[in-house]
Amino acid sequence: MRHVSRTVQLTLLLLSVTLFSCSSEGADPYSPPTNQNPPQSNNPPNNPSPGTPSGGETPESEDLFSEFDEEITNFMRQHGIRGAQVAIVRFEKLVYYRSFGLADEDAAEPVGPNSRFRIASVSKPVTVLAISKLVADGKLSMNDKVFGDGGILGTQYGTPPYGAAIERISVNHLVEHTSGFTNDPYDIMFDAIELSHEDLINRVLDERDYSGSPGSTYYYSNFGYSLLGRIIEEVSGMTYEDYVQEKVLEPMGITQMVIGGDTEAERLPNEVKYYSTWFDPYALPVNRMDSHGGWIASAKDLARFAAGTDTRSFVPDLLEFGDGQSYLLNGSYGHFGALAGTQSIISVNTTNSFAVVFNSGNANFDAVLRAMNQLVHDEINARTTWPQEDLF
Repeated sequence: MRHVSRTVQLTLLLLSVTLFSCSSEGADPYSPPTNQNPPQSNNPPNNPSPGTPSGGETPESEDLFSEFDEEITNFMRQHGIRGAQVAIVRFEKLVYYRSFGLADEDAAEPVGPNSRFRIASVSKPVTVLAISKLVADGKLSMNDKVFGDGGILGTQYGTPPYGAAIERISVNHLVEHTSGFTNDPYDIMFDAIELSHEDLINRVLDERDYSGSPGSTYYYSNFGYSLLGRIIEEVSGMTYEDYVQEKVLEPMGITQMVIGGDTEAERLPNEVKYYSTWFDPYALPVNRMDSHGGWIASAKDLARFAAGTDTRSFVPDLLEFGDGQSYLLNGSYGHFGALAGTQSIISVNTTNSFAVVFNSGNANFDAVLRAMNQLVHDEINARTTWPQEDLF
């Protein structure tokens, strides 16, 4: 099997939906973390007042990271970010976990340690690990074909017979974004919310011109990762969400990650509200985006995921390094995610990993994510003293 490079930094793809404006009035979301105990009457359960550190940080770690906390607060103010969580893992210990700002401006509800955020395309590494689990269990091969007679999805979508090139597409091509599917004339995964997975796959196979050559050209494809979700369902006999939760996340101790809803009325317990001056965050087909961008999680959840997919052997990872089937286990990797109203980062290697989630996101998401990614890397690289406690 051909592997991707040891460092995988996938780019983003995002489609516009509907223009949305949000108010900046209300409580200041940019208060730095403190160790104050908030008044019980002013805060919902599990959510401290704005700026209160999450995850049981001690005064020692608070002092160690005070300048970093201030840098994050300033960054949020500069980029109009309402709420955030940042988690850092060192040698598989959670050494930093803080919440900043507001989960809900109107209610003056602070982001807390249990707050959950849409993670957009950071969902893709989760899907890859689920594929890797099926491979490790002998239920799937990366070289298995996707469409046509003998393919995993067979001829259940579109109108067969398919073209010869489409029938050459393998699971590996989908994982590596080399399937030949493009976004011409637009990314169909952001089409009308009422359309089903079946509707979208049928449209691509029947109505779009396919001129690709599987394995030859990299083209970032949300559609390809949607197909991976359907492959997981076909092979496992479970829904995508159920399989990932039961076989991938729960063995890592991750129990609060779920597929999100589309509308504000479908906001889940402990889920933040989303803010954008670009497009309406609640006009996106998030639930249908499941395997390419639908998960909600805390930064701590993502930190656990990072600790479970590095290459160290002294913590039992879901898959043993050396199985030869997953780029997640092939050294370091990173991924950005962005949608209107949310931004996310996961960065993993064998020494230091980190996760960042924001509940605000606008058209400049790429520059913001790159700047935040650099800010955290700079903190990690410059630090010589780390706390000893493990916040997991």
